[in-house]
Formats: sequence, C-alpha cells, structure tokens
Amino acid sequence: DGSRIGCARLRTGVHFGVRAYLAPYPGLSDLVPSPSGNVFLDRFNVLTWALSGLEQSSSGGIHIHAGLTCAESAGHFYEAGVVDPWLETNWESSASGAASASVDLSELVGTFPFDINVDH
Repeated sequence: DGSRIGCARLRTGVHFGVRAYLAPYPGLSDLVPSPSGNVFLDRFNVLTWALSGLEQSSSGGIHIHAGLTCAESAGHFYEAGVVDPWLETNWESSASGAASASVDLSELVGTFPFDINVDH
C-alpha cells in the first residue's frame, strides 16, 4: 500500500562504502513481522540490501529519502526536474520474508553520486 515499514541512515562508514542497519520505521515498533537487515552503498554508487522480517512473498520499494534522520525523513532523494528514479527500485521477498538484491544508482537518471547520498 506504499506505507513506510523500515528506515536506516547511510552513515556507518567503512573504507569502501557506507552501511545502514534497517529498523522499523519510527512509530511502528509493534509491526509484525518486524523488518530488519543491512543496506550498503559502495563507492561506485551500487546500493545492496539483505532484509528479513518482511511480509512473505511480497514486494515494496527501497529508496534513499531526503532528510538526515528517520524521524525527519522526507520524500525520495533525487535531482529536481526529473522523473522520480526511485519508483523503479523494489525488493521482492521470499516465502520466508527475506529479500536481497542490488541496484546501480549510476544507471538511474536523477540519483545523486555516492558522496551526496552519505548520511541520508
């Protein structure tokens, strides 16, 4: 239905990228199942995720949002004047509620480079 279920901030640095640990979206701590997992953005601007606790055999969007905390998360984070490139990025969960995949953000028109995505 488009509801936000989880949030993470790309800020835990490692020498080859940034990692975030997904947690339930603020105010949804009693969400069942409860989403968790890792999101990684490498220096080549490839976004990779390994998630669990998702609704079984389902799908949903995965995006970088404007805002610097989950509590103040705004709309999708992309350049003005282009069609929202984040509408194309989705996870698909297995029968156990797990999902993993990656997307090369440099192939999506309007996404920002690595250094601008950090801390979102």
